[in-house]
Amino acid sequence: MFTTFTKYTKMSMKNDKKRHILFNALHGGTPQTRALSMMIIETRLEMVDDLDNRISELEKLIKSTVPVEPIVLGHLVYDIDGKITFKGKPIKMRPQMRDLCVLFMKNHRDLVNYSTIKEELIDAKKRATTSFTTITKYADELHKLLKKYFKKEVIFNYEKEGYIFDIESKVRKLNKK
Repeated sequence: MFTTFTKYTKMSMKNDKKRHILFNALHGGTPQTRALSMMIIETRLEMVDDLDNRISELEKLIKSTVPVEPIVLGHLVYDIDGKITFKGKPIKMRPQMRDLCVLFMKNHRDLVNYSTIKEELIDAKKRATTSFTTITKYADELHKLLKKYFKKEVIFNYEKEGYIFDIESKVRKLNKK
């Protein structure tokens, strides 16, 4: 039973509800009821993990089968081939940066909050463990990349809220952290 508990404290205990259930199962009742409780919990957690994996696979399938429509924002273009170009020249970037850039392009001048970015960029299996800092690093990396092309700031951080992508802004300043 100890190995089962160790396994779930490392892998699947991602929220307080699961911790509470495991704590009660391990600290109450007879050894037989604790073992039965652990079997039930183990089965439920496996089902949840399996469901998360299936959802993630479906999300990828949907993204890959949905036809890409071009998005044009000034000189920045997301074309039907899935490439991002600036003044007709391709911008070399990692897939996560491309996905974040497309998300910002689709939401031009709108606030994109951290949870939306996490849902769009991070696999379902990793969302619970992905930190605010990781999202910030992605946005900062894209900000630096696009600043080279636009010669100005186009991604603006609104602390604890999210980001606004605006290629036409002339007066906004990036909040310093």
